Amino acid sequence: AAQHLEAKSGSLSLVANFTLANFGYIPYGRTLQLPLMRPDFKLELCSDEGMRLNGSALLVLRGECRFVEKARNGQRQGAGLLVVMDNVSRDSAVTMFADGYTEDITIPC
Repeated sequence: AAQHLEAKSGSLSLVANFTLANFGYIPYGRTLQLPLMRPDFKLELCSDEGMRLNGSALLVLRGECRFVEKARNGQRQGAGLLVVMDNVSRDSAVTMFADGYTEDITIPC
């Protein structure tokens, strides 16, 4: 089921419906406070973009590749958390699903 999030940071305001991925580390009962890396370009994270994130949360577009590929690429680049924003407007949130081996993904998604 979709959950609701409202967050403010300075002049940036975020209101979103979200779901957690069925893979990656989910820190239930914990609060995460990470800087949010929001690239000026439309990042889909379908390849290793060469960024070094030093534990920042990374906001990327849903785009063309699989969610698990985005998670692995973000983790390799040092993301502490991956936030995938849908690239189309929907009435409900999409669950990030992965089949197969995902135990190597250790960041929250």
